[in-house]
Amino acid sequence: MDVSNYEFEKYGYCKIIYNDKCGLIDKRFNIVVEPVYEKIILFDEFKKYAVVKTKYGDFNERVCWKFINLNSNEILGRNFQEILISESGYFPIKLNNKWGFCNRYGQVIIEPKYNFVSGFNEGVSLASIYVGKSYLPENSCFLISPKGVVFLFVS
Repeated sequence: MDVSNYEFEKYGYCKIIYNDKCGLIDKRFNIVVEPVYEKIILFDEFKKYAVVKTKYGDFNERVCWKFINLNSNEILGRNFQEILISESGYFPIKLNNKWGFCNRYGQVIIEPKYNFVSGFNEGVSLASIYVGKSYLPENSCFLISPKGVVFLFVS
């Protein structure tokens, strides 16, 4: 068992690697999350949640990202193609090749419908969408709030 990334001070957990799979142990070296994941990203200062990466399907060809509750090992929310960690508490997520946002509990707050999103900064995110044949120009950009309200249209 390889113990790496000593994050005990910040999160109270430490990542472990066993048979090329990641898990977590606590300060007493008890296994909190079995080493079955491709990657684990700790992000929650309250020491309750993390993001995990798994592979599934024939020959483990597909990658899936999930939120996990560290207290119960419960998987939260949907399986995402990608999750970007953000200090704002709103995480850009990719599902069906579109981007949206979820909160730190894995709950989708803005459905994935954008071709691109940035992280939230000062309460807004830049998002773009290819809309094809509609009243909006192609590759339109928006500033959106965490509730999905469009503040500004930028062409």
